[in-house]
Amino acid sequence: MKVILDANIYISYLLARPPGRVITEVVEACLNDPDIELLFPRELRTELVEAIKRNEYLHTHIDLAEVESLLQTLASAATVPASLEDALALSRDPKDDYLLAYGLLEGVDYLITGYDDLLALEKIDALNIISAPAFWQVIRASGRTG
Repeated sequence: MKVILDANIYISYLLARPPGRVITEVVEACLNDPDIELLFPRELRTELVEAIKRNEYLHTHIDLAEVESLLQTLASAATVPASLEDALALSRDPKDDYLLAYGLLEGVDYLITGYDDLLALEKIDALNIISAPAFWQVIRASGRTG
């Protein structure tokens, strides 16, 4: 199955890394399960890094060494799709349209996000837009985790 995790999922993961938390389990499953192909577009990398740099709370509560470690893990574990020329306007926030475009162009099964504007879309063609807890249920139902 193909998956894209939104920047807010990675940020939540970096803020709350104890084992057993749903967000931790979801991100680690996406990084480690050979049956999950994680896509990590260049634009998403930029959004993640910039969000942490711009936001004072995030900048002081997320260790930059942990960010770098996550980025290195993603570089080896995730697929980086070819860059988009343009993204169609599909959401209420044009800054999120690239995620939807990659999802549709790359045949992604799930876009996991905590952002209400994206969650409100629910599904576009075969792209399911769901929360981390909902995706955790998908993983558990598939028997991929105990």
